[in-house]
Amino acid sequence: MKALCTLFLLALLPLTVNAKGGSAYCLSYADYLQNAWQPIEQLDMHYRSGTTSLWWGGASFKPKTNNSKTDKILKKQARFIVHHDSLYINCRYLSYERIVLGNWYAPAFVFNHNYFVLIALNYEALRHSSQTAYMFGVIGAAIAAASSKDDYICYFYNPLSETIEPIDQLFMEKLFIDAPELEAEYNAIPLESANKPETIIPFLQRLGLIERGE
Repeated sequence: MKALCTLFLLALLPLTVNAKGGSAYCLSYADYLQNAWQPIEQLDMHYRSGTTSLWWGGASFKPKTNNSKTDKILKKQARFIVHHDSLYINCRYLSYERIVLGNWYAPAFVFNHNYFVLIALNYEALRHSSQTAYMFGVIGAAIAAASSKDDYICYFYNPLSETIEPIDQLFMEKLFIDAPELEAEYNAIPLESANKPETIIPFLQRLGLIERGE
């Protein structure tokens, strides 16, 4: 639980996103690039535990406003939300190996100016939960969800191709080409911890690939 809290604190660090303060959303990546944010008067981002998230995919934050019309836009049309200087990405249309990440939002970082890193439940955990639900029904799915509730990983998101891929050891190796000391430090980490967000995010920060606000 301590590690889970740490990774979400990391994900909620200020980002280089200018929505002119407050809360706002963008309908597309083009709007994001043009800084065409639509303001939201009142917004709460409700965190849902990993157990709850597995029922609706791996995205863990559900936006809620005091306006039903805005809520519908945020659910199905908006692609980006900024709230208290933190960025969230709608995972509704994002999938990896035919596993959809979910109907709601994942906390995200701007990665190398044009891309993003988001934190969501491991696609393997989502697949396992789906298969268990099919084979053993509601109770089986609940057991699978409970056993996988802390299994979050980082995903690399390309907004132009609308593709995502897990950030794992192979992905990180490509980033360490000019940073052998960091690579040696990363390789010394136990395999069971190497792909966890609380490991990946600090290394991406030290590589200068994650943008943060002032």
